[in-house]
Amino acid sequence: MKLFRNLMLLSLVLLVAAPLAAQDAKKKGKGRTGANPGMFNNAAKLDLNAEQKEKLAALKKEFTPKLAELRKKSGQTAETRKARAAAIKEATEKGLKGKKRQEFLDSKVPVTEEQKKVRAEVAKLTKEIKAKLASFLTKEQMAKLNPNAAAKKPAAAPKKKKGKKPADK
Repeated sequence: MKLFRNLMLLSLVLLVAAPLAAQDAKKKGKGRTGANPGMFNNAAKLDLNAEQKEKLAALKKEFTPKLAELRKKSGQTAETRKARAAAIKEATEKGLKGKKRQEFLDSKVPVTEEQKKVRAEVAKLTKEIKAKLASFLTKEQMAKLNPNAAAKKPAAAPKKKKGKKPADK
């Protein structure tokens, strides 16, 4: 009789626990946690000391509302974001870069003048954030944060014009 009671109790616990575990699994999915979470979340993954963590938190507190406001201002819907993500994937598969990539993306998902202005403002803020991050992160941390920038070659010095040398008198 004890065995039967224990089995019934165990099955009752499993019946209650299974749906709760399924709900927890759904909540763990990725989601946006701000206007531009990637930049701040990637910085948080670095091996930061206490002072750097404080500065990062202050930077996040300063810029997240500004970026969120710009995101609302852009007027993008979930559908346009999905379409743009699909276009980005297609452009990457085709190996498009630079202006050709941007033209391809704009042809797939048209962008209004207002959205272009917002993009420029976001780019300006992003540049400002990166400059402030560089002020308290080490070179190694910055390289981990933005590996593409580290891979770029430094600009070459301007070439000297070839020509006749002035005659010595």
